[in-house]
Amino acid sequence: MYQFNGINADNGQNIFRDTNGDGAILDNDRVVVGSAIPKFIYGYSLNLKYKAFDLGLNFNGVAGNKVYNHTTMTLFNKALLARSNNTTDLPSSTPMRY
Repeated sequence: MYQFNGINADNGQNIFRDTNGDGAILDNDRVVVGSAIPKFIYGYSLNLKYKAFDLGLNFNGVAGNKVYNHTTMTLFNKALLARSNNTTDLPSSTPMRY
């Protein structure tokens, strides 16, 4: 995985670290970030019964692992965020109301 260093303010593209210092971001600039094997695996179940009604809840999960989330990395791009409707920035002609 390439090591993320931020976003370029000029063009909105992601900036990655040049780990070997050759001036180009290539396959040999990738780094190991951790293990995908979780440190903790947990689960919880609950079963309730009352007359003819029953309710069963099951929760499970893992923690302590490193998983690459490509969706988040794609969305964490200034150019895409600028075109998003999910913003608190208002046009300068819009008055602030409290």
